[in-house]
Amino acid sequence: MAVAEALIPGSEVRVPDHPGAPIELRGEFDLFELRSLVAALEGPAGSTDPVRIDLSGVTFLDVRCARELVVRSFPRGDRLTLGNASREAERSLRACAKGLPGGRVSSTK
Repeated sequence: MAVAEALIPGSEVRVPDHPGAPIELRGEFDLFELRSLVAALEGPAGSTDPVRIDLSGVTFLDVRCARELVVRSFPRGDRLTLGNASREAERSLRACAKGLPGGRVSSTK
């Protein structure tokens, strides 16, 4: 699993080595962490696997990061699956997905 360098101490993006495993986010995600988040979501070119994100370690998710999670996930299968998201993060992500063609956000606890 690769760990992206974070600007905010304690924040990290862990990208799995094998397809289908969730991307793990830890810490706070705002404008400063947006670049590392975008890099992790780009994934392999041409991949259509749904994006799975483990948000259990996220303590803050601003709307820009929520939007990027949604927008960059839907071209890869029109579905974003969240693991252990806080109620606030899940609501932000669902709000960002509203109105996108085929955009679905599902969650697992």
